[in-house]
Amino acid sequence: MIEYRLLPLGTFAFLSIFFFQCKKDAPPLPSLQSLVAGTESIAGRTAYLQSPFLAAGDRVYMVGHQDGSFPDLGWHVAGEMGGIWDHPIKLMDSFTAAIEMGGQTYCLSVADTFINFPFANKHVFEKTIPGLRVERFQFATDGKEAVVVEFVFINLKAEKKELNFDFAGA
Repeated sequence: MIEYRLLPLGTFAFLSIFFFQCKKDAPPLPSLQSLVAGTESIAGRTAYLQSPFLAAGDRVYMVGHQDGSFPDLGWHVAGEMGGIWDHPIKLMDSFTAAIEMGGQTYCLSVADTFINFPFANKHVFEKTIPGLRVERFQFATDGKEAVVVEFVFINLKAEKKELNFDFAGA
């Protein structure tokens, strides 16, 4: 479990694969999402949140649903085609993220919005946690065997928030 403090109306970027800084009250890091600002994107329709998405590189790819979940997908090997793959090896069936704040635990399992970029995608959790917007941004690299997943926490209130972030792979 990792503990962070969000300053009023602040944004803090957390990379689930790379930890650039692991101390409390650290200044916010620039978000990977800022690199795609101004890039063409398509916001998915709410009706399609239960549809598959793909984040693909030339070796590794991630398959899940547009709501951010990783349900059992596939017919070739029934229910086993979702997750993170370095074909022919399945690296991870899924991952989960949760935030503990104010004595309550909030699972980041059902996104409200899905946004697709030509080379990345983003899940936005706006209604899950009162006063906090969470954005999950991911892409699979070309030329390297990696999937990068970034979580950005945006405090929507003028009050400090203390939270614990839990990320677990399955």
